[in-house]
Amino acid sequence: MNPTRTGAQVLVDQLKIHSVDHVFCVPGESYLSVLDALHDASDIKVITCRHEGGAAMMADAFGKLQNRPGICMVTRGPGATNASAGLHVAMQDATPLIMFIGQIARPMAEREAFQELDYRRAFGQLAKWVAQIDDASRIPEMVSRAFHTATSGRPGPVVLALPEDMLEDVVSAQDAMPYRVVSTAPGADAMAALKVALERAERPLMILGGGAWDVDAVANIQNFAQRACLPVAAAFRRQDRFDNRLPNYVGHVGIGIDGNLAARVRASDLLLVVGARLGEMTTSGYTLIDIPVPRQVLIHIHPHPEELGRVYQPTLAVTASPGPFAAALARLPVQARSATPMVCARRERSVQTWDLDTAYKHARQVGLLLLSAMSEALDGDLDRVESIIKVFGLVNATADYVDHFKIVNGCSDLFLEVFGDKGTHARTAAGANSLPNGIPVEIEAIVAVR
Repeated sequence: MNPTRTGAQVLVDQLKIHSVDHVFCVPGESYLSVLDALHDASDIKVITCRHEGGAAMMADAFGKLQNRPGICMVTRGPGATNASAGLHVAMQDATPLIMFIGQIARPMAEREAFQELDYRRAFGQLAKWVAQIDDASRIPEMVSRAFHTATSGRPGPVVLALPEDMLEDVVSAQDAMPYRVVSTAPGADAMAALKVALERAERPLMILGGGAWDVDAVANIQNFAQRACLPVAAAFRRQDRFDNRLPNYVGHVGIGIDGNLAARVRASDLLLVVGARLGEMTTSGYTLIDIPVPRQVLIHIHPHPEELGRVYQPTLAVTASPGPFAAALARLPVQARSATPMVCARRERSVQTWDLDTAYKHARQVGLLLLSAMSEALDGDLDRVESIIKVFGLVNATADYVDHFKIVNGCSDLFLEVFGDKGTHARTAAGANSLPNGIPVEIEAIVAVR
């Protein structure tokens, strides 16, 4: 026999069943009964935020880090719309998130009551599923569906509106079972076709992205890429899908893509895309790959079938979640490097080389830019410079390079020429694995003026 509880108590009990331990919210009068129930739930930590947008972003970050739904609670009307940016980010980034919105009482509906809003219409394009729970006895059913929807296929946000009077209803409701993530695995025929395509390719490139990755999936992909000597790039904002320190990693296919990496994408004869949507940012405004039929052999792996063929027609489309696919890939036998045309990246992703003299001139040019900035700040009067206190220079170099100081001398020597003894300064010269847009050197200066 099911005990009677208020709708709010039923809701909080379902959160416990689904292992929720954090809730991010801005309190509001339309779901006070839920806050009361959460007060009695010592195993759920409630994080009170100053703004609904912050609460939604925190829930999104939680979902990304924990690979399970982040929970956000906001009040009706402007509270909900303030949180919409977080929904949009979660939708685009495939982050599991559930937003509960306090709603007007049911008898007030369709009267333009205070802060009334139809959330199905308002958030229809911002979430995977938007619904309103009008019957408290259905809370277990609909919350369970919310967790399954947020985590299945391409993960994303779900919105549930909670009429405040419904939360006060006393009902006898059967609790749900804990949700389980539904994942899909690639078939044997698809993996066999993938193996053949990789063995035939001379310029393959793997691009990793999307949501629903875990530590094992990343490890399995890295294991295969190293065995196959396969170059790997990260899709937009997905640099954590592959260890950037490994020699196979060739860069970030995102905003402001390195020119050499863009050329590499275009010149590849096989693109193995795992989890990524191939959206605007990853394709440089849909310019890196031909539409609708790519020049390259395109093998697209994605957990949601609607993403396969959305813009680009793949040679091989595979509906599979990152975890099961990575596990299958790790088991895939690959030919020895000497017997396959696949070429290991060895960090040739954006290798533009400069000799010492050229790099020195680049540093001198940066020094001229710093002088220009000083002149502008001092109304053209560089005589007001009393001393150069410190120069800090970063050189875009490989890990085994040791002559960073000789390059930064280009800037230091210029300051001595211009300011004489006043140009003498302390200095740091260090190396960096990469610098913005592949620039050879970045320098900053601290200057004392009168």
